[in-house]
Amino acid sequence: MEKAKISIVVVAHNHEDVLKDCLNSLLGQSLTNLQIIVIDNGSTDNSKKLIEEYSNSHKNFQSLSIDFTAKNKARNIGLQEAIGEFIAFIDADDIVNSSSYEKLYDGATKANAEIALGNIQLFNGTRKWEHHDLKSIFKKDLPQIRQFDQQPELLLNPSIKNMIIKRSILSDNQIQFNENITEQQDLLFTQQSFICSNKVYVTSDIVINVRDLTNSDVIKQTSTLDFFNDLLITQTELLNYYKLKDVTSHYAHIEKKLWDYYLTSLLTKAYYFPSEQFDELLTISSDFANNMSENQIEHNTSKISKVFYTIFVNKVSEEFNLLMRLLSDRTLQKGAVKIEGNYYHYFAKYFPNYKEYLEIKAFNLYQKIEILSLREDRLQVGGFAFIEEINNDDSIKEIQFTNKSNGQVITVTLETLERSDLSYLFSKNSINYNDGGYKTTTIELSEILPDGDYEVSISVTVEDITIKKPLHIFYFSTKANSKPATTKTHSIVPYFPKKNLHIRIKKTGLLGRLKTKIQKSFRDLVYEFGLLVLRREWKSFLIFFLYRLTNRHYRNKHIWLIGERKDTAQDNSYHLFKYIQKNNLRENCYYLIDKNAKDYEHIKEFGNIVQYGSIKHTLYLLTCDKTINAYSERANMYTHEYLQVLKCHPEWQQNQKILIQHGVIGVSRVNHVLNKNRMGYSLFIVSSDFEKDHIVNEFGYAENEVAVTGLARWDALENTGNGKTILIMPTWRNWNKSTQQLMNSEYFNRYLSLLSNPDLHQILEDNDLNIIFYPHYQTQVYMKDVPDFHKRIKVIRQGEETVQSLLKRSDLLITDYSTVSFDFSYMEKPVIFYQFDYKRFYYEHYNQGPITQELLFGEVVSEEEQVLNGIKKFANKDQQFLENTVENPFVIKTSKQHAKLNYEAIANR
Repeated sequence: MEKAKISIVVVAHNHEDVLKDCLNSLLGQSLTNLQIIVIDNGSTDNSKKLIEEYSNSHKNFQSLSIDFTAKNKARNIGLQEAIGEFIAFIDADDIVNSSSYEKLYDGATKANAEIALGNIQLFNGTRKWEHHDLKSIFKKDLPQIRQFDQQPELLLNPSIKNMIIKRSILSDNQIQFNENITEQQDLLFTQQSFICSNKVYVTSDIVINVRDLTNSDVIKQTSTLDFFNDLLITQTELLNYYKLKDVTSHYAHIEKKLWDYYLTSLLTKAYYFPSEQFDELLTISSDFANNMSENQIEHNTSKISKVFYTIFVNKVSEEFNLLMRLLSDRTLQKGAVKIEGNYYHYFAKYFPNYKEYLEIKAFNLYQKIEILSLREDRLQVGGFAFIEEINNDDSIKEIQFTNKSNGQVITVTLETLERSDLSYLFSKNSINYNDGGYKTTTIELSEILPDGDYEVSISVTVEDITIKKPLHIFYFSTKANSKPATTKTHSIVPYFPKKNLHIRIKKTGLLGRLKTKIQKSFRDLVYEFGLLVLRREWKSFLIFFLYRLTNRHYRNKHIWLIGERKDTAQDNSYHLFKYIQKNNLRENCYYLIDKNAKDYEHIKEFGNIVQYGSIKHTLYLLTCDKTINAYSERANMYTHEYLQVLKCHPEWQQNQKILIQHGVIGVSRVNHVLNKNRMGYSLFIVSSDFEKDHIVNEFGYAENEVAVTGLARWDALENTGNGKTILIMPTWRNWNKSTQQLMNSEYFNRYLSLLSNPDLHQILEDNDLNIIFYPHYQTQVYMKDVPDFHKRIKVIRQGEETVQSLLKRSDLLITDYSTVSFDFSYMEKPVIFYQFDYKRFYYEHYNQGPITQELLFGEVVSEEEQVLNGIKKFANKDQQFLENTVENPFVIKTSKQHAKLNYEAIANR
């Protein structure tokens, strides 16, 4: 082919499930004349076949197939095949934005630059986020055309994937990938390229979406001597290259990055690292430390950095072994220690000789506003604030208003709200932040503040430490709820310099109050017309218009809007809606679902169905009395237009939010998700007094906001089993974020092993038993076809049968942590809890709840043989085994009254 503008090298190894997304993103590039070299690196799936299909169908695609080798070697093969003016390297699970290479190529050629780079967006199965390491590169005050010796932040670029590089500077300087390392594969290559370039074109536009599938399995797999030795090789070669090119004056930037990465790797991998290799790891670490400049260590702000460095350099085996044991202990309390009146990092207890390095001379206050609103003069604030690194028992929290003209400080004390989720989220329960929460507080500003301009701060005191910080607002949606307001006597204007809350309050007459209202209205109009003119969101703009026309009419209808997920009608929401409609209890109760969904067929008979995503859907959200859902309301009920409207007019949201749940809370602590400040439910449905106490004590809800009714779906529970059916229904694991990770995981392979076990098959044959395997719907997203285990084992996927139907017709449940066990127990049928990864699940997936293993209503096992023994007990009708689930204190039982109790609790709210 003729000389291409850019050659793009893609290396694939068993990427069948995501490869199409990558190749289609390259196929859809707006820049023409691209050479796309796709290398199958010894795949054992269908990657090679897929690559050849693209190569045969598109003349600019070139396929290569090689025996499995190091990725860097495969990249070098691609480099040899490249004929483009520029070259790019990406991975087979990346997705390139359609105009990316056109932007980079045009920018580079116009600036006569050898390199062009853009921004990276990371993503996984649940979220998207920008790469943290790129923030310093895309600061607004930096020029678009740069040179590494004048803008050394370029050297911190973490990847090759967001770059195009002129091929001539690679060939002229003999730059290629180091084939002897597997870690930090991009770093040597990009550093050498930057050093040999004259100009670099930089755009802050996101050019590539990089799949981040890092999980503990990946961390465990790379907890090896080879990993750390690769880091040492990279460090050594980089240092030598900087010396060769006589640019060591710029080495400090990358030296710090390498050192920080080495320490971070040690912190994250210590738990998995084999203790018998500690001495060899110390040797590598010592060599790494000896390559560091003393100046870099001296000026490193990390308290523990000097401890690591000294232990590495001194090469004392006993100290290093102790260090690794501390890092790997997940039960260790890691709050600061007080010694002779001063505070120190917890290492000081174990390494008193290094105490001078470990003194904490200044603590940091972490704070987040979860609720902020201003209505008339009532400022409502809710959230959490704690001092990092120290146990925050009995902390005192205050909101402070500082008059900017005279320095007067007016203080409002906040009442502590227990938040066990903070200890889990921010320290994995190694530091006590439980007292960091505070109850949502309403402050009547005109009652406490004289006229003036005030900076609003939050202050936290723990023992003899007090830290004060401006009240910082992270999110626009939080800020939008606080607009200029007026009372009969005052005008109150909140404003947010650097996202910090300030308030201007003034006694004023009619003219002043009118001015404030006009200011508020003008801001709203600018936003509304901005949606239409700048963002072309005509549907959102139409909602603004229709709401003003219809909101009084719809509000007078007192609408209840019920839903589950976009495409489901089978859980508690469905059963509650069915009860209401069958008994003609409310004229204006509506169910929200996509009418193309399978579940629509068995709910349409009840009428009052609202099409998901319709204009009516958004209008009903804005005007209803109550929204009712068994799942997360925001994730499953909110339209894009609704969220856009609320950014401008949060005050239009006046409905009560009701959570009727899809399970029983207690096995896992989920207060980080369902906390009152975060979700703001007006009513929380639970299934026992035990569960209610848990929600009231740890989720921030008042007694009258939690109703013990049981789950609506329980009314339909009846045992229709034949005594011969076993249901295996595990929950999911949030660390499995791709097909490859799932299929290689211990989690999935435990169940494959069980279902493939010949002893299990014999038990089924001997006792005329059958098994239904129903993986969690999140697992099914990534699950490939599974083997045909046995004629008595059937795999069922979502949509083929409802979960409730499966529970009713099954006679034994084998699960792990799923709350469907409560439904099964409700019918007094036996449960086996197969919890082979108990510690990991409650460290990485959820926080352990108050219903511990000892309190579970069934046999708890961790090994496959124990599961088989449990099945034998079931088959033999072992009386003690069968009675295990009869006594379950975590559910209330009524005679088909749960939906009625749900309805009454909601109606009376």
